[in-house]
Amino acid sequence: MSRLRSCVPCWLGLAAAVLVALAATGVWNPVAPLWHLVAGPDLAGGGLLWQQRLDGAPRDLTLTGDVLVAEHRAHTEVRALADGRRLWRDEVPWSAVGGDGADAVVVTGDRSGRGYLVRDPASGRHLREERAAVAVWAYRDAVLDLACGAPADCALTAWPPRGSRPLWRVPVPAPDFALRGDHPRLRAPTPLGAEAGGPAPMPALLAVPAADGTHVVDTLVGRLARTVPPASGERVVAAGGRLLWLRAAAEGGACRGTVTATDPAADPVAAAPTWQRADLDPRAARPGCAPADPVGAGNVLRAADGATAVLVDAHDGRDLWRGPGEPLAVDDRGALVREGGVLHAVAFGGAGGAGWRRPVGAAATAVLTPYAAVVADRAAGRVALLRPDTGQELRTLRSAAEVAAVGAHGVLLADGGDIGYARYSP
Repeated sequence: MSRLRSCVPCWLGLAAAVLVALAATGVWNPVAPLWHLVAGPDLAGGGLLWQQRLDGAPRDLTLTGDVLVAEHRAHTEVRALADGRRLWRDEVPWSAVGGDGADAVVVTGDRSGRGYLVRDPASGRHLREERAAVAVWAYRDAVLDLACGAPADCALTAWPPRGSRPLWRVPVPAPDFALRGDHPRLRAPTPLGAEAGGPAPMPALLAVPAADGTHVVDTLVGRLARTVPPASGERVVAAGGRLLWLRAAAEGGACRGTVTATDPAADPVAAAPTWQRADLDPRAARPGCAPADPVGAGNVLRAADGATAVLVDAHDGRDLWRGPGEPLAVDDRGALVREGGVLHAVAFGGAGGAGWRRPVGAAATAVLTPYAAVVADRAAGRVALLRPDTGQELRTLRSAAEVAAVGAHGVLLADGGDIGYARYSP
């Protein structure tokens, strides 16, 4: 017995060596169960640069520069992409990310429901403060706010993301009372696919809902182009620098929708439309035969011709692409379309053309950004990171987590409050 006691250090050393060998060879990692208790389940089979557990599931996650911004219901936190450590946190009702690269900013709302701060993403330092604004839209090239001195005395103001002098200011009397907080809904197409690539450019035309109709704002020159009075059975949205007039009528017991596009400054009654078609909304119309918003992204709208999918240029109404399959993700340069068990890339230009192809599962989803095309098959537990132009595989992760954000150097995966960052090159 004494001999056995004297060998306790030997046995401990041998056990430690065995555990190290098992962990190093991947047979069994004795630390993993303890790690799961602290940081949650491994999101990508060891393929992440880091993984962290947040304080609850965030409402939104965005990658910008060297940081990630996590917006929660009552607070926002910013973490470093290098190691996931928290850089700063603030108790705010909402936040939004604007700008790009060195011009990136985080906009945080005031708890009073009025006013906001523009902040440096890495430090949280205050760059600009506005006290009167009730609504904010953060774009890649501007921060837009709506401020009201009185209910019928409001103005839209566009600012450079990190600037302190406005680009333009446009009066908009009697805006809709629902325009509050960050990115309240304007009259625009319903997004097609996940918006994971960060802030989008400010549209050339904004259709702002108002008590007296729809205010149409030309953002290129900063002026009120026209106010469209409300009309029964008609809806006006802005896309591709055009006004889209959506109407629906009952035909043969079903609703049939039509879209007419006009120049924003033209009289819709006297001037000829720039284009018109009746296939933009495969849902035809909402209950009661009220016109439904078209679906799209950027300057591209989704249409349907029977069983054939069609992608349309919102500016001139021409077909960018048509064919069998389901468009999963679209931007102004192309689309990712799933047809059966194959995902193929469509490059816009001329009549459009097919690019790379890749086999996918029936439930696979896709995200298309300037940085990468991401194909996620949660059933198979795989996330493929691809070059958007060639389809070249940058990396494949073993993961069933959601692709929450896509950045210049990698992607962010999320599963509830567990998040993890993976670079395109491990």
